[in-house]
Amino acid sequence: PVDYYTLQIKKSSGSWSAPLDSEQVYSDNELEYTFDNLQLGETYEVRIQAVTQYAGSTWVSMMQATEDANIINVSTCDELQNIDSDINNKLDTIQLTQDIDCSGVENFRPLGTSDEWDWDYFNGTFDGQGYTIRNLNIDFNDWDGALFVYSENATFKNMNFDGGSVRSRGNVGGITGYADNVTFTNIRSNLDVESFDGSGAGGLAGYADYEDGQQITVSKIAITGNISSLYGSVGGLFGGLDVYDPGTNFSIEESSFTGTVSSEEYDRVGGLVGELYVENEDDDNMPATTTTILNSYSNADVTGSSRVGGLIGDAEVYNDEYTSEANLVIDRSYSASTVIAVNGQVGGLIGDMDDIEYPLESVAISNSFVAGLVGTVDGSAYAVVGGDGYNEDDGSFTLFNVYFDETVTNQSYPTYHDEITGWTATNSDGDQAEYFKNNSVNEPLDAWDFEDVWLTQANGYPLLRAAPLSSDADSDGIANGVENAGPNSGDANNDGVSDGEQANVASMVDPVSNNYAVLMVNDECTIQSLSIAAESANSTADTDFSYPAGMMDFVLDCGDAGATADVTQYYYGISGHFDVRKFNGENYQTITDATTSDQTIDAQQVKMATYQVVDGGSLDLDDTDGIIRDPA
Repeated sequence: PVDYYTLQIKKSSGSWSAPLDSEQVYSDNELEYTFDNLQLGETYEVRIQAVTQYAGSTWVSMMQATEDANIINVSTCDELQNIDSDINNKLDTIQLTQDIDCSGVENFRPLGTSDEWDWDYFNGTFDGQGYTIRNLNIDFNDWDGALFVYSENATFKNMNFDGGSVRSRGNVGGITGYADNVTFTNIRSNLDVESFDGSGAGGLAGYADYEDGQQITVSKIAITGNISSLYGSVGGLFGGLDVYDPGTNFSIEESSFTGTVSSEEYDRVGGLVGELYVENEDDDNMPATTTTILNSYSNADVTGSSRVGGLIGDAEVYNDEYTSEANLVIDRSYSASTVIAVNGQVGGLIGDMDDIEYPLESVAISNSFVAGLVGTVDGSAYAVVGGDGYNEDDGSFTLFNVYFDETVTNQSYPTYHDEITGWTATNSDGDQAEYFKNNSVNEPLDAWDFEDVWLTQANGYPLLRAAPLSSDADSDGIANGVENAGPNSGDANNDGVSDGEQANVASMVDPVSNNYAVLMVNDECTIQSLSIAAESANSTADTDFSYPAGMMDFVLDCGDAGATADVTQYYYGISGHFDVRKFNGENYQTITDATTSDQTIDAQQVKMATYQVVDGGSLDLDDTDGIIRDPA
C-alpha cells in the first residue's frame, strides 16, 4: 500500500533541485491539494510520486498555467490608496497611467493594512510605466511600513519616487517593509526612510528573503535620500538580506545609492546592504547558493556604531560544514562613500565578516575599488574589508585586481590579513588623486564595460548608463522607461532602432487595450506629445463604431508651413476589421485614404494603420504653421 504521496511544484523554467514547494500528502481516496501564493499569468510544472515503505514510484508530472492577471490602471493618489480595498487585487498587475502627486494625502496608509487585506502579502506586479509618484508621505505608528507593507513573489518595475518620506516601526522600506522573493527593476527613488523603533530600513525593503532555489536579479536601481534606523540594520537598498536554500542565486546589478545611511544605536550599516546572510546548510552536494553584487556602487555618507561598510555592513557566508557551496561575489563595483564607525569594525566595501571556516564557503572580490574615507573613532578600519576577528580557516577569501586610494581612504591595508594578495594601493603620496576619475583605462577600470554599462564622468567617478526612467531622451513626451520596456526589446515598430532613441517614434501602453501602441512619422517631423483615451472620454459618442484601441491624440512639429506628415500607427493585440476615424471636437469622420494591414512583431499580433496629414489641412486641428495635431 501507498504510505503517502509527495507533491512538488516549480516554475516551468525552474529546476527540480529546488522546487517552490514540496509536500507529503496522506490520502486513501482521491488526492486533492492546493498550492498557494502562485503568480498569475505563470506556467508551473507539478509532479507527484507515490511512496511506500520500500521505495518511491516514478514521478508523474503535468504542466499547469494560472489565469492571467487583471490589470488595474491607477491615475491618482486616491486610486493608489484604494488598491487594497479588494483582497483580489493583491494578485493583479497595477499600472500607473500618469504621474501621481500625493501631496493632497496628508498621511498615506501602507497598502496591505486595510481590513480587506488584513496585513496580507502583495503577490502581483506593480508597473509604474516610467511615471512618477511625488510627495508620498507615510507616518505609520503600527509595525512595518512602506508603500506595500509585505510582498511575496511580487515584481516592482519602472517606478519613480520624487520627494516624501516613509516612517514607521519595524522593517521599513521605500517600496515594501518585508520582501520574499521579490524582483525590483528600473526604479529611481529619493524618498527618506526611517525605522524609529525596531528592525531594518532600506531604500527598497527593510528586510528581504530570497529562497527556494530562485534565480532573481535586482537591477537598474538608483536610490538617494536619508535611510536610517534607531536599532536595526540599515542599507541604501536593503536593511537586511537573507539568501538561502540550495540553488538560490541572487544578484544586485547596475544599481547605486547616493545619500546618507545611518543607525544611531546599532551595527550593520551598508551603502547597499546593511546585513547579509548567504546560507546553504541543508545537505551535502546541493546546488550552490550565491549572492553577487555586479556593476554597482555607493557614493554616500555611511555611519553606524560598528560593522559599517561602503557596500555591505556585515556579511556571513555559511554552509554548516556541508559539502555545498555558499558564495559571495563582488565584481566591477566601487564605493566612494565616507564610511565611519563610532566604536567598531569598518571597511571600504564590507564592514565586517563572520568566519569563513568550512570548505566551499567563499568570498571573492574582484575588479573593484574604494575611493572614500574609511574611519573609526574607536575600532578597527581597513580599506576594503573591515574587522579583525574573522578567520578563513578552510574557506576561501580572495581579492583580485582590487584597488584603493590610500590618501582618500586614510588606510594602508585592504584587510587585517597581512598575507592576502590581489590588491594595489594608489595615490599613496597624494600625486594620483585623479586615478579613478574620468578614466576607463587604469586598472581595474580597464576590465569594466564602458560601452553599455558605465560612462566616465569629468572630474568624477564612473556613473552607470542606465538612464533615469523619468527622463525623455528623445523628447517625444514618453519616458525612456516606458519605451524601453516595450515589445521587441524596446523596438516596438521593428525598425531596428530603440523607440526611446528616435524623436519620430513614440511607444506607450494603450490604457484602452492594455497593450502597447506606437506612433511613427517621417524623419522630417518630430513627435511633441502622444496620448490615448477611450472614445467615451469625448464630448460626443460615436454610436456606430467601436474603438478597441481608443483614440490616439498626438502633436507633431514638422517645421515648415504646409508640410506633410506620413503617419503610421501600430496597435498590439488588435486584429480584424479596423477603421481609422477622427474626432475634430464636434464630429467623427473616417479617414478614407488610410490603409491598414496586419503584422507579427515579437510573436505578437499587430494592426498597422497608415495615412498622411498636411499642416493646415482638414485633418490638422492646430493653426500654427508647421505644427500638426491629429486625434485619430
